[in-house]
Amino acid sequence: MIDKTTIQRIMDATDIVEVVREFVDIRKAGTYYKGLCPFHKEKTPPFTVNEAKGFYHCFGCGAHGDIIKFEMEANNLPFMDALEKLANKAGLPMPKFSKEHSAEQEKRQSLYDIMELAAGFYERTLYLREGAQGLEYFRRRGLDDELIKKFRLGYAPANNALKAYFGKRRGFFIVKRAQASIFASFAGELYFFSNHIGNRYAASQFINKFL
Repeated sequence: MIDKTTIQRIMDATDIVEVVREFVDIRKAGTYYKGLCPFHKEKTPPFTVNEAKGFYHCFGCGAHGDIIKFEMEANNLPFMDALEKLANKAGLPMPKFSKEHSAEQEKRQSLYDIMELAAGFYERTLYLREGAQGLEYFRRRGLDDELIKKFRLGYAPANNALKAYFGKRRGFFIVKRAQASIFASFAGELYFFSNHIGNRYAASQFINKFL
């Protein structure tokens, strides 16, 4: 498994503003850069990039993350492909592994990628019409946007939307039965992702089933 230090070195060597500008025009506005969101259609610019802290956030759809997550979402790439693309952009070498190690890494990474994409999907859904009841619940519990983003809180709609979402992603046309059952159990619930490993979330834990 690629170590956290290597991941951080690649992130530090790349500019999130330059990466985002490959997809959408963003302009300096105080301490942030602002523009239209590349992940949903909107007439006003709700999309912001914090260059100093290295993250992006959309106040319209709730998209949020670091430079690696943006590369994954914008290009429909799994984690390692996105990381390698950023490493090449920065002129940094990627670690080389044996065939056996690479096969095991690919197997593990596919699960990380699925969990990361699911996390992003649920985070965005919380701020859409489908997640309004969930967001209202968090508000009643005294959670503001900063805490919601920090702990990656989200909402899983009960309409099989995640399966349809994966069907549109490159490399996720087929979801194994065991993996599909995991995400089916999320339906109609609020959640947060835990087990943080090198900027990746590998497991989930429910907050409260309220529907």
